[in-house]
Amino acid sequence: MTASAASHPPLIVATSGLRWQWRGQHLSLNFPDINLTQGDHLFLRGASGSGKSTLLGLLSGLLKPQAGELQVHGQDLASLGGGRRDRLRADCTGVIFQQFNLVPYLSTIANITLPCRLSSVRRQAAGADPEKTAEALLSALDLPSEAWHRPVTELSTGQQQRVAAARALMGAPPLILADEPTSALDTVNRDRFIDLLLGQADACGSSVIFVSHDPGLAGHFSQQLTLEDGS
Repeated sequence: MTASAASHPPLIVATSGLRWQWRGQHLSLNFPDINLTQGDHLFLRGASGSGKSTLLGLLSGLLKPQAGELQVHGQDLASLGGGRRDRLRADCTGVIFQQFNLVPYLSTIANITLPCRLSSVRRQAAGADPEKTAEALLSALDLPSEAWHRPVTELSTGQQQRVAAARALMGAPPLILADEPTSALDTVNRDRFIDLLLGQADACGSSVIFVSHDPGLAGHFSQQLTLEDGS
């Protein structure tokens, strides 16, 4: 590796002219260009209807681009079939859903180690004992040990939120996508959660793209972009 290459972290996400239109809708969603390098964090602000969740669907590979260029982890998502996009997401992307999407019949630890069952890449990155890695993440995210082996349905909303964050961070994926996970929290707990999330992302070397309608969150992030309404 040359000194020049070593001084420039790789691009995790690169988009250009990305556009999406839902079937039956007259307006198309036109997204700002994104160039996010490894380890950087991006805050995407947008009002309802601006396409925040749609953009995360595109970045995660759940949706296939209709127009424009989209590269994630060096892969052109527009050229990949659904199975390869699913594999790339399982191996390289952690997602924190707005409603968390935890598996209700699994314990806290089992939910967090789930990515290791779905991806050999993240299983290897989690180390020799994924449960110990999960416990270390929960400690760093300040979830008390008495909750680690309880069903997630017995946890509070704030606790479930930290479980969802730990699951996304499990196996140190290069990219974390967060879809308004703090919408149900008060200001103090919201800011504390974001600090914990970004601190752990830094420890794992992961980039974070965090979408929200709340402009008060922007100060936590090194980069910010605003999504405009469809046009």
